[in-house]
This record gives sequence, structure tokens and C-alpha cells, in this order.
Amino acid sequence: MRPLIPIFISVHGIDQSGLTFTRLISTPIQFVHVQLACPNIGDIVFRPGDRITIPVTVRNNGATAATFELGATDTRSYITGGVTPSLVTVSGSGGIMTANITARAPDTEPVGTTSVITFTAKSSTSTSLLYKPCHLIVGQKSRPTVETFVVATTIKARFAETVMTSTVYNDAAVSREAQYYVILPVNAFITNFSMTIDGVVYNGRIEEKARAEAIYTTARERDLTVGHVAARDQSSSVFQTSTNLAPRKRVIFQLTYQEALQRKRGIYQYGVSFRMLQPVSMFSITVSISESVPLSTVNALGLETEQTSVPGPVPLQGITTVRNSPVSAVITYTPTSNQQHLISPFGLNGKFVIEYDVFRDRTTEMVIDQSYFAHFITSNLPPMSKRVVFLIDVSGSMFGIKIDQVRQAMNTILHGLAETDFFSVIAFNSSVSRWSPSGTAAVLASGTTANINSAMNFLNTTVVTRGGTDILQAVEAAIQLFDSAATGGTNTASDFMVLLTDGRPTDGTVSSTAIISAIRNLNRGRFGINTIGFGTLVDMNLLRKIAAQNSGTSIQIFIDLNSYAQISNFYEEISQPILSNTTMTYEQEVDHFYYQQFPALMQDGELITAGVIEARFVTNPRRRRRKRDVTFATLQADLRGDTRHGPESERHTVTPITVASQEGQNFAERLYNFLRLRGVLREIQGTTNATREAELRQLALNQSLELGFVTPGITSMIVLKPEDVREIENALAAERTTTVAVTTTRAPSTAAGGRTIAPTGIGLDRLFTPAPTIGRPSGVAGDPHVIVGLGLQITICFNWLGKQDEVYNLLNDTVNGISVNGKLAQTPVHISETDSPTFISDLGISLANQGINIQIDSFTLVIRIRGGRPQQFSLKKMFRIKRRGVWFENQPISYTRYELMIKLPQDIQFQIVSHVHAPNANIINHLDFSIVRSSGLSNATSGVLGQFPHNSEIAPATIDFIPNTQHALLWFRHSMVKVTNHIMYDSLTKRTIECWWVKNPMDLTGQSKHHYRRQALLDNPALAPK
Repeated sequence: MRPLIPIFISVHGIDQSGLTFTRLISTPIQFVHVQLACPNIGDIVFRPGDRITIPVTVRNNGATAATFELGATDTRSYITGGVTPSLVTVSGSGGIMTANITARAPDTEPVGTTSVITFTAKSSTSTSLLYKPCHLIVGQKSRPTVETFVVATTIKARFAETVMTSTVYNDAAVSREAQYYVILPVNAFITNFSMTIDGVVYNGRIEEKARAEAIYTTARERDLTVGHVAARDQSSSVFQTSTNLAPRKRVIFQLTYQEALQRKRGIYQYGVSFRMLQPVSMFSITVSISESVPLSTVNALGLETEQTSVPGPVPLQGITTVRNSPVSAVITYTPTSNQQHLISPFGLNGKFVIEYDVFRDRTTEMVIDQSYFAHFITSNLPPMSKRVVFLIDVSGSMFGIKIDQVRQAMNTILHGLAETDFFSVIAFNSSVSRWSPSGTAAVLASGTTANINSAMNFLNTTVVTRGGTDILQAVEAAIQLFDSAATGGTNTASDFMVLLTDGRPTDGTVSSTAIISAIRNLNRGRFGINTIGFGTLVDMNLLRKIAAQNSGTSIQIFIDLNSYAQISNFYEEISQPILSNTTMTYEQEVDHFYYQQFPALMQDGELITAGVIEARFVTNPRRRRRKRDVTFATLQADLRGDTRHGPESERHTVTPITVASQEGQNFAERLYNFLRLRGVLREIQGTTNATREAELRQLALNQSLELGFVTPGITSMIVLKPEDVREIENALAAERTTTVAVTTTRAPSTAAGGRTIAPTGIGLDRLFTPAPTIGRPSGVAGDPHVIVGLGLQITICFNWLGKQDEVYNLLNDTVNGISVNGKLAQTPVHISETDSPTFISDLGISLANQGINIQIDSFTLVIRIRGGRPQQFSLKKMFRIKRRGVWFENQPISYTRYELMIKLPQDIQFQIVSHVHAPNANIINHLDFSIVRSSGLSNATSGVLGQFPHNSEIAPATIDFIPNTQHALLWFRHSMVKVTNHIMYDSLTKRTIECWWVKNPMDLTGQSKHHYRRQALLDNPALAPK
């Protein structure tokens, strides 16, 4: 520092009298050769709860070395422990020293909170205090960079599959979480979520929702790369994808979802939504359309977004549409970074929309893919005239833009009424206000211009937004109006009300259960009730149940510049009924089917069914061709429903088109599964019986797990590296195991003669803990997991790994003449020799005493009785047969799961579950095998499963817990094996279980793996018939 020198400061101003003045003030000033800095503080990742280190530097530009005392404070008290080191000596002529400041924000600190850090330095040769202010923002650099965003959509016969691929790079030194929202159509299901790291693809797995959240949270705590796809609570159509990225990693995330497009207002509309946080260097959307009949129109409408002040889709630069053939088209949108900037510098946020339709020279169309079909039906019946009551929420929360949007929507809706239609308007808050065209009693009035103008005047001038919300009172008033006007019969499609509200019941009856029950009893299925939830605070669960139980539909609309258009479009979709209570029946060619459930068929709408052709009408494919043909040229289908004047029916004769999809790409089969699960979810919405709802949720969970669908409120998808899975599962098991120390004992063991002795070795504290899963039958499931119950209190589990086509003996009882062998198969994509999943593809069961050999694969049971011909049975069909005292009972649970029970005379029972999947890197068609009843097995039984008896008196097993760990010692047959508390999904009981994990099963069995090998599926030389 240079010596103090005087300078003069000139101050100019105006005094209190309004006169100007000038003052010269002499003051000393010191020139400083020291520079303080907080280099790259803006690049530090700082999240709530994180403890970070902030580097700071002192640069000495003076000629000689200097010593400085360092300090730091901040405005939010994030700094902990000051500066380290607190005293530094910096050489002259540009010397630099670095110190560190430690800071931490509370876990609950809001993102965006800024703290000003003041870094200070005081020279030992000066009284001046040098300082440098630096800014630290909670949440800064918390997001990794999205480098690419690519959407590829394939629409085939109205069934759309959308694949979103995003490349994300974490350039920070710590793990960071990337969150983005995927807004889906209400009827869409997510089917896959994968991540690619270093060229290896890791596919997600469907889990029960709570378990998936626990896995994701635990993985984040360990800085593991993990992905999670789950439904957001407030809206079933909004899914949140969260990804935790390891430091300096580039990951490719891929999200796949499927939807069945519904024809509305004479058009099919497809939209894909996205929400970017910054312009992306590579942004691309490609939509490929392929139909079985020629396309009549294809239009790319543009981008629906709130980033402009223009309502409706915004025309976009860079859209191309190519008509490859009369039945196909490809639409692409690939904006440059500059084009994205023109719309928003913060990245694109909205929905890309296209519309198309097909030429219709007939009212029915069917496509058959293998043995599955998709059927599309329209009708030429005229629409019914309607009677409608509008129930408009005018509580205090509807003030401002909400009521303005509703008024604008109602103006469009009312002016679209015909004079043959009848309508009324009821405004409700804490009380009910009824519109009356004559100024006296409220009635259902015809749709004349005078009545429409009167109703709009009522909404624009008479209605005032105030008070609470009484939904039940409003519905009661509407039913009274219908009762006074209902002549000539009623129809739920043409006599309906539209209920619009933005909140929850606050006045009158507020219990959702009581409201639903009261409306159901008042209405008695006579009038349709359609519901609109407006905004984010609405009770959509209540509105969906009201609609589902009263032949209506429900929608949630968010506040937007064009909310009025969404409201009026929804009304238009429900206001042209042709038939209500629609049903379809087919001739004998159709085995069974599901249909897209809607309360009514609308004009310019479409009814979709998907199902299975009866097997005897489907030919086997020729060699090298996957295409299956059907033995009929046409098929008869009857469409029935109700009109205002009674039942109507139409007979449709359809000539099906047969196609051959690639393996795993059968769109008709996927549509069939899609509609089946959608029907269960709709029934959940419509029930108020708690027991029935629990049953339906379990059914939806089972179907979601089998079909691989992420289902709102039921399942989520989790994706982890294989090497991280067991670490997470073990951590979860440790959290669930609560131990309390009691007395010290030794694990008992049985010596000759049945007396009990204590094993030699180290004595461990015996701890009391809930035993993992009680009373589970032993079996082999999945890839493959072996789960064995030792007595009533202990369940063990281990993996049985092998190679393609290896055969292992699962059970061998020489006394009863029973042998069970399983053949292994690997997934088509081999990660490595040890990591590639293997499954049981075939089972061979020899019953020597009965003279029966049995072979089972994923689809077929073959029984060979000694001296007779093989008998073949399809697992797709239900059957119950008996052969030489052995019962075979098969139950097709779904088209992806078949359950076969084999009951032997010796009180022995086996269960075989067949799982059918499209091949991928994680799973293939496979069999699970379980010993359901085993009391008839002899003590001489061996095999991978058979060697473990269920009778604890024969070979007792005990557990010694190791304190403060998740490990224990298993004592079994005089041997001690270290085990770990573990969580595993059990496909037999269809739930997650706890078990004691044995890392090396050979330590437990005392035999080599080769001991269990067999040469062929029915090979067992140890067995001979008695």
C-alpha cells in the first residue's frame, strides 16, 4: 500500500432555503495494491440443505509480500466457521493465495433466496479493512443442461406411440436433479422410461407408487444416477419426470407413452407437450401417420402456448408435411435456436398440435394384427335434440379472469343452440340464483335468440362473484328443473347438466362422500352430469366421481388466455348425442373384446373396440412370415343404444384388413390392453364403496405391473443401474428393520437323537425383530429369484444364475417318483455373461408313479401318458382336467399372465405362472414355479427347491442378528451362513416381501452347482417307476 496522501472532495447541492452551495473537503486516501475476488462463485451448485465450499482469492500487486487477516459475513447467515485459513501471507508482484468459505442453506430455504457474502481482508501494516461483496443464490446451477430434445411419434390406425428422447449433461462436480413435466392426454399411459449411460441402456421397471418414491429418494441420497416417472397428484394428465445425474455425466433419457386417439367434432387431434427451460441446440418433432384407409386431411396447427398474447395455436416456421402415400404422412418441426428465441428466450413451452381425418365411404373399419383386432365404428343416425342446464360457480374465487372466461365461453355455447334445444342457467355460490326468461319462475326455455340474449344478460349483469361454494344445492335445483320439464321420457345423453366450479365445497354439505351419495339418490340415473374443474385448486376426485356415477364425462381446464375455447370445445364434444348406453355384439368369430368407454356416441364421433379373434378362425403363419390370416371374409357387428324415443340398433358388416407388425409392435394388442386397463380406472372413479375401490386398485396395480403401464395414483416407474439396485434395496430393508437388544442366547441346533446343542463359535447378542415374511410357499420367480420358507418364521432368498438352455433340477423326490426340471433362457440383449437376466423358459415334470411326463412353456401344456399320444392344451384357455389321479386347472388371468395348478394325490400341489412379454433387454416370456402344498414330499427330497423342507421339526433354522447392521447369521443343518435383510417382489403373492438374502447359495446347500445340472428337460436317472 502507498502512504496516505490528501485529496479534495467537492460537494455541490441545494440547502433548505433553496440556495446552491459548494463545499471543498480535504480527506486522506490510500491507494491499495490488493485485489479480493470470489472466482466462479456463480458456477457453484447451491441447493437447500447442501454444504458447499466457496473459494476466495487474495492477489497482492504490491512490490513486497504482505500478511492478511481474512474474514467473511453474509446477510442470510449461511456461512459456518468463517474463512480457512484465516491468516495468509501473499508474495508481492501479483502473488495469489486461495482460502475457502463454508456455507449451508437450511433444508426449507426457498429457491431463489439471495445472500450477499462480504469477504474481508485486513493487512498487518494498515488500519484499512478491504472487502469484496459476492452474491450466492439458493438453487443456482441446480439444473443440468438439456442439449437435445427429440420427439418421434408413430400413429397407426388411431393408436399413437410417442417417444421423447432428451440428452442432458451435468457439468457440475456434484450430482444435480433435472425435473421436467410431461403433460399427457388424460387417456395416455407411460410405458417405458430408460436412460443410456456410456452406451449402455437401462430400462425402467414399474413399481407400486410408494415403493418407487422410496427407491428414488434413497438413490438421490447416495448420489446415484436414477430416474423416476410418476403422476402429479392434482392432475392425472401431468407426469413429472425427475432425474438425478451423477457429476460430469451425459445421459440420454427416453420416455415412451401411448394413447388411443378419439375422433371429436369430425377430426382426430394429436398434440405433444413440452416445457424447455432454455433454447435447445437440437429440437425436433416428427409425427408419422399410417392409416388403413386414405387420409382426407392433414394439418399442422402450430404451437399452443402461453408465451405469446395470441390465443390459439401459433403458426410456426420450419414445419414440413410430406404425403408419402394416400394412407400415410410425415410432419416434422425442427426449429433452430434463433427460431426458438423468437418465441421465447427461456425455451419453448407449449403443445405442438396436428389434426387429420380419413375418407369415410363406410361406417365401420377393422384392422386385424395377428389374432388381435381394432374396430372403429361411426353411425349415420341423426343427433338428438337436447335439454341442458348449466351450473356456473360464481363464488368469490371466480372473480376476475375466471368469470370473464366463463362468460365468453357461455356466449359461444348458447349461440350454438338450436331452437329445438331447451336450456337453463343456474349460478351458485353459498346460495342458488336461477335465470328466468320471463322474470318469474325458472324453466327450461327453447334456444331462441331472445332467450339466449336474456341468459347472457343474466350472466353479465345480474351475477356477482362472492361467497362460498354449495355444489349439492346447485345440482338439486337442476334436477328440480328437469323434473318439471321431463315429458316423453329422459335420456342421459340428451338430458344433461354441465357443472363448472373452480374449488371445493365450502357451504351446505361439504363431505365428498355425502355429496356423491345424495346426487346419486336424487338423480337415479335419469340425467347426465358432466363436470368441468376450472383451475388448480378444484377437487377433481369429487367431480370425476359425480360424472362417472351419472353417465357423464369430466375434464380439468387450467386458467389460460383461451380457457373459454377449451370450455366451449368440451361442451361441443358432449352436445351432439346420437346414442347413449352404447353396446356392441359380435358373431362367433370374436372371442372377447373391450371398448373405449364413453357415456354416448356423438355425431362425428367414433366408437373403438379392441379384442381377440377366436383361435379357430386364425390361420398359422407360413414359414418366414409373421402374418396370420383369418378364415372369414366379413364379420357382422351390432351397435345398440338408446335415443330419446327408445332403443335403436344398427348392423355393421365389416371386411377386415390384416396386417403384420414387427415383433413386439402389435398395435391392436396394445390397444386391447390399453382399453382393458382404462376400463378398470374408470370404474375406480365411479365407485364409492371402499372395499370395491380397494379391489379395483389391486386389479389396476396387477395389470399395470404385467402390462408395463405407469398408472396415475397406482404405479410409478423407476430406472437404476443393475449394480445399484441391490444397494438401494438393502438400504430400504435396513430402514424397515427395527431391532431392540434383549438377552444373549445361542442358536439351537439338532444333534443325533433329537437333542438340542449350541453351535460352537462366537456368541452374538440375540435381537428381537419382526421376521421377514411368514408362511410363503417356496418357489422360483423372475430372473430367477429363489424364495424358500424355512418353517413359519424364516424366509430366505437367493439368485440362481445360469446360461442359455442350461437345465437344472428344482425338485427330486425318489420316494414319490416326482422330478421337476427347469430350462433357462437369456434376454435377447446380453449385457455381459454374468449380468444378463436369465429366466425359466420351460418346465419338465416327471411323475414316475403315475407314468406321466409333463412339458410346459409360456403358452402350452403337453401331457404324455406312458403308452399314449401327447395331449396338448393352450394356457390361453380355461380348463380343468384329470389324468391318472392328477388334476390340472388352468386360469388365464389376462393375456399376459396364465396360472396353472397341478394337484398330485400325495397332498402335493404345484403352481406355474406364465408371464408373456415383448422381448427386451430386461425380460422375456418366462415361467414361475412354486410348491404350494408340500406335506406329502418325503424326507429324501432334493433339488434346488426340494432340499429345503417346510417342516421346521426336520431341520430347524434360526437367525442370530448382528447388532446395528442389516446382517445376520443363518443357522441351518449345522451350518452358519451370513445373510442380509432384503426386499423382493414376489409374483406369487403379488406383493413386496422381506427375506434373508444368501449371496452364495452353495454355502447353504453344501453342493456344487453342477450337482443340480441335467442333460435334458425330462432327464432324471435317479427316478424309476415303482
